[in-house]
Amino acid sequence: MTYEIYRKIVSKEKYFDSWDSVTATNLGSQLQDQIYSEYLVKCEVFQRDKFTCQNKECKKECVDLTFHHVIFKEDGGLYTVNNGLTLCDKCHKNYHRAKSALVLLDGRVFQRLAKSTKYNWKKLKSEMKVIRKSVKGQNREITWDQISLILKWFFDQFEK
Repeated sequence: MTYEIYRKIVSKEKYFDSWDSVTATNLGSQLQDQIYSEYLVKCEVFQRDKFTCQNKECKKECVDLTFHHVIFKEDGGLYTVNNGLTLCDKCHKNYHRAKSALVLLDGRVFQRLAKSTKYNWKKLKSEMKVIRKSVKGQNREITWDQISLILKWFFDQFEK
């Protein structure tokens, strides 16, 4: 992939001129502003990183580059120059799959922890079915303390 579009910052109008006119028009101005803003951030990050993978342990010639959020968007990370860095596609995928750490050229190290094992939802469903059957027909009031205890039990299942 060529990254010519990121080597020199172009105006918003020129940026969207390269798009299909119907698509660009249908986006609306607010979405166009957001897309163009992200383009500007990518330009700055790729240029700052000289279009090279910032993982010190990268073992291949960087062909496909990607923008990586240091603090993930889902964790409140913003689409900013300070929160972005350039990685090759292979290093980016390996990091997100928790196969390898990122050792940056400036010495920072990021280790992605593997996500916890998936919970057995079928088992939980069958356990809840047993509980429902045992209280069926009984008009029992449940206190907030009991609800709190059930929630603690439920969340403890995810931490195991």
